Amino acid sequence: MEGMNGIEAARSLREKQGDTVLVFVTGIRDYVFDAFDLYAFQYLLKPIDEDKFAEVLARAVREAAKKKERRVLFIKSRNLTLDQSEILYIESRAKKVEIHTADIIFTPYSAEAHNALPLRSARG
Repeated sequence: MEGMNGIEAARSLREKQGDTVLVFVTGIRDYVFDAFDLYAFQYLLKPIDEDKFAEVLARAVREAAKKKERRVLFIKSRNLTLDQSEILYIESRAKKVEIHTADIIFTPYSAEAHNALPLRSARG
């Protein structure tokens, strides 16, 4: 990412892949708050202890693996699969359940979803 500083490069990565695990390694303290605005996993200041770096790297690898796990909700009555990451929240009110995503509010047991926006169909 020629011509960019680390914060700019991280911002570009975050825009392209929102679930990227970002670890900053730098000798400059000034950007720590910018890094955490980008949801940095860790901000390490040089000089770095080798054991500390190995520990942070191992935790970052575990975090990245967790983010790649696919957790799905299969709604049999609608033959629909949602990635867990698509669900913003689930609301239960008056014996009615609503699943809220960025695209729709979905009621699994009703004839129609509340929102006209299309829901991404089952994926394998």
